[in-house]
Amino acid sequence: MHYGQFHIILGERVEQLLKEVAEVAKKHKSKEWRVLHRRMEDSERHRKAQVPFMLSESIEHISVAIYHLAQFEECPKGILDYAIPPETVAYFKEKLGRPIPKEVILRRLAYTRPRRGKLFGIFAPRIMSGINDVVAIDIEEAEDRDAILLATTSTKEEGLERLEKFIKSIPHLGDTVKEVRKRKTNSSRYAFRPYPLAVRLWLGHESAITVPKDLKDFLRGSIRYYSDEEWRTSIVLSAIAVESVLADLYEEQHKEYAPSVPLGDLYHKVKDKIDFPPYIKNAIEMVNEARISAVHRSRFPVSDREATNALYGSTTFTMWFSSNY
Repeated sequence: MHYGQFHIILGERVEQLLKEVAEVAKKHKSKEWRVLHRRMEDSERHRKAQVPFMLSESIEHISVAIYHLAQFEECPKGILDYAIPPETVAYFKEKLGRPIPKEVILRRLAYTRPRRGKLFGIFAPRIMSGINDVVAIDIEEAEDRDAILLATTSTKEEGLERLEKFIKSIPHLGDTVKEVRKRKTNSSRYAFRPYPLAVRLWLGHESAITVPKDLKDFLRGSIRYYSDEEWRTSIVLSAIAVESVLADLYEEQHKEYAPSVPLGDLYHKVKDKIDFPPYIKNAIEMVNEARISAVHRSRFPVSDREATNALYGSTTFTMWFSSNY
């Protein structure tokens, strides 16, 4: 099966999905059925012209179809549990004193934003705060282009199981999904894929309540630029968080304003007074190395690895600081 054939077949299944959801919407007298019908017609034109959709276009159509389907009672439970987690519904009901409309929670599924080659929409990385899990998702075409590979990494089995049920519940598409391999791993190649999401989850958890707001803002900013693959900016923000903590520690120990010096110099001044645990020394040095690479643009290339190291070191140091001071 060559590239064009595969995407035409995928387009046919997406077209069937759009048609089914449009009929459901029309049955419930929803005005949105026209949106789905137009997308179905667009898909049909491409199929008849033997011009396959790009993968990002197919994902967009699927995302919009799921967004609408999840609003009706005909929606499979596997989709609802992932798209509108029951614990999320319960959380908002408790906070607001009333149920939150489904479309508010579903809005993130309504569109796909290709960003530097990454796909969003229904296959966006997810934070599942209700079960304290995160799911990192990478989607790409197989080398022979006759299949789509969905590589997912979660911190617990529950998040991955919920994602699998969701995908297999998608009408006309779920029955084509096959599990290639599932395993636990400690390899940094895979283990750190969901790390930025895990940090975001922790920042919103009650255990992070003692973390100063400015440090949370620096870490959230680092994660945001990490998601945009702006590695240098992400590293710099992680380093600023470390510098801020070191400045606090310096002022506590020396009873004077912290000097305006680079992170490495400030670290050496502080560690003369504080006996940092070995893992904290390693965390600070890891961030400083990444910062040097990020600042000296012409001399050192940076990648997601350096950005991950910086975020990891900064988060580790922030956790230690918030629990000891």
